[in-house]
Amino acid sequence: MFFEVRAGGRSVAALHGMPGLKLFGAAGDGRDRGLCIHKGILYRVTEQSLYSVSSSGVATLVGLISGSNQCVMVSDSNYLVIATGGTAYTYDETTLAEITDTDLESPYTVTYNNSRAIYDGAGSRFCVADVGQPSVIDGLNYATAEASPGQILAVKAHKQYVFVMCSKHIEPWFDSGVGSPPYDRVNGGVMQIGLGARYSVDSDEDYIYFLDNNREPRRLAGITLQNIGNPGLADEFRQYSTIDDAKGFCFSMQKDRFYVLSFPSANRTWMYQESINEWLQLSHGQDNDRHRANSYAYAYNKHIVADWETGTLYEWDLNTYSDNGDAITRERTTQPLFAAMISPQLAGKEIFMTCLELVIESGVGLATGQGVAPVVMMQFSDDGGATWSGELWESAGVMGARHWRLRWYNLGNFVARVFRFRCTDPVKWSFLSCHADLDVGV
Repeated sequence: MFFEVRAGGRSVAALHGMPGLKLFGAAGDGRDRGLCIHKGILYRVTEQSLYSVSSSGVATLVGLISGSNQCVMVSDSNYLVIATGGTAYTYDETTLAEITDTDLESPYTVTYNNSRAIYDGAGSRFCVADVGQPSVIDGLNYATAEASPGQILAVKAHKQYVFVMCSKHIEPWFDSGVGSPPYDRVNGGVMQIGLGARYSVDSDEDYIYFLDNNREPRRLAGITLQNIGNPGLADEFRQYSTIDDAKGFCFSMQKDRFYVLSFPSANRTWMYQESINEWLQLSHGQDNDRHRANSYAYAYNKHIVADWETGTLYEWDLNTYSDNGDAITRERTTQPLFAAMISPQLAGKEIFMTCLELVIESGVGLATGQGVAPVVMMQFSDDGGATWSGELWESAGVMGARHWRLRWYNLGNFVARVFRFRCTDPVKWSFLSCHADLDVGV
């Protein structure tokens, strides 16, 4: 679920169900390696093939792409450029060509700045291609990120800066128009934080997002570094055996912006929502597996994502309530409720709860099939989530029951309690607020 921030009212935010996955097209079988828009057309790499994909989801093979790494793909007005971590390619709508310039050092990433393609190179070097010619690299047009030792993992252009992202530090550079290459490092701009996962890097209009070498999610606002993590997320990430395979992408939806970060080895996916500065978990199936979306592109007025495992293309659609037929579990776990939240003088007192009400958008049941009579399951835990009560189910109301109320009665006493709400029916879910009738003991 994701938040909708609301001005006024009894609750500052509502929770809505994340979009479901609606089949868009196949475009090759096997592991996804990347999506990109070039001149209004969707392109994608699956396994070792580059495809163009039409607005109806029909894929046409363009040519072969070597390697097995994730591909970084960028587009200017003339060329689609693809970096694979071994070979780089250009495509001009007629010819897919391997870049054979011997001065290019097997880039993993590529970015564009002022009509120049910029590639990461060997060690701490990066190179700048000729203007308008991403396949022409002058051996003199290399520079070194040398503020501290470390390998360059990625290059990313944003807001007229080129960020050279190394394993132990990050350097912003700018186009000075002088020298070979005509780029200079920003004085005082070096950040002593490194990049932890090269494919975690992506950007929206205002920020570059990435995972740093301390397993902290970060963003860059211009040349200002911001930490967007929290203690709970830090504890989660510390449990992962590796983080260098993390994959991230940004997208916008419902007048908000999001950053999705998946950890293939840990089989987990997390999403950051800009407007509320909060993280939410995305998953697939009943075991909280990582979400299916590996790459993202906004194409043909649709939010298109690629399945990390099968390469299938889906439309991420707010009016689809399953993941291509698989049930979606919507779950909200609350913060602990305890007496000191009412008044500090009540700290440690018992709470007696007579009624709990979850306010939802009701009457969204379907006419037939699963979802005719949608239900919400509630559980509570009085020991911080170590153990949970039995499942308590309440009806969410059939189609048209717009004044339906979800209430659970006689919930006993506790010192601190966490609540968990869960629903799986394929209908529109919106949690608006939650209220309780309670008394505090003497």
